[in-house]
Amino acid sequence: MIKSLRVTLAVGSTVVLMVLSVGSALAAPSGDPNATRTANPAHSCAAIPATLAQFGITAEDFDYKSCVRTLAGRVPLTYWGGNSYEQCASLEEGVQTPGGFFQISYPYTFHAEEGDPFPNLRAHNREQCARALWTFHTIESYLPPT
Repeated sequence: MIKSLRVTLAVGSTVVLMVLSVGSALAAPSGDPNATRTANPAHSCAAIPATLAQFGITAEDFDYKSCVRTLAGRVPLTYWGGNSYEQCASLEEGVQTPGGFFQISYPYTFHAEEGDPFPNLRAHNREQCARALWTFHTIESYLPPT
């Protein structure tokens, strides 16, 4: 009886700790949206409203928790239908740009230029690269056309 009580308490404690950690993981990280952070679901999703706020924009339809759940799976297509995984594969191989040949290797930090309000997201693999690109494209989808 004592042994089964210990097992029950151990299992119960583990469940409580897991619930608490999941709850805290779904709270948006705070702080400077331009600090360099790994492009995990929490940081990628938190960067969207934080960056838009710098433009004076509130994303009324943005739901942080839904974003995290979505990005925890396969990164969706961008708002214009682009595949971030394919974009990352191209960047890994290298692309010719007006500024010259551009190629990434991991870890790679997608960062804003000095004075640019876009977030700094670090990718350690293609999945994180896809999240970073999706995040940038999502932010752009909220900005007014130039």
